[in-house]
Amino acid sequence: MKIDYLLDWPEFVACIFFFIGIVIALASGSYWVLYTCAFLMGLLFGRVWYRQRVSNKVPLVFAMILFLFGMIIGSFFAWVRSVTILLFAGALIAYFLHKKGFVESVEF
Repeated sequence: MKIDYLLDWPEFVACIFFFIGIVIALASGSYWVLYTCAFLMGLLFGRVWYRQRVSNKVPLVFAMILFLFGMIIGSFFAWVRSVTILLFAGALIAYFLHKKGFVESVEF
């Protein structure tokens, strides 16, 4: 099966985020580093969510869910609930900070 990157780019990007999640979870030496990375990636996803608020959000949600699964699979020593809550809390906090104007999102 041939992959068309112009049509199948959400799956390709989500797969990359899946492996990034596994690598971050395996490379972090303690659960505090893992929780911090989950929160910071949540902030990144929240910013992207705000910038893509008028377009289709399915690829973003797909990438975020697979990143979460990658972190869950790679983290043997952390609580799954904490990683999930921190990732989604970071995304919501970043989205609402951008929406209320506390943080400005500049186009390049």
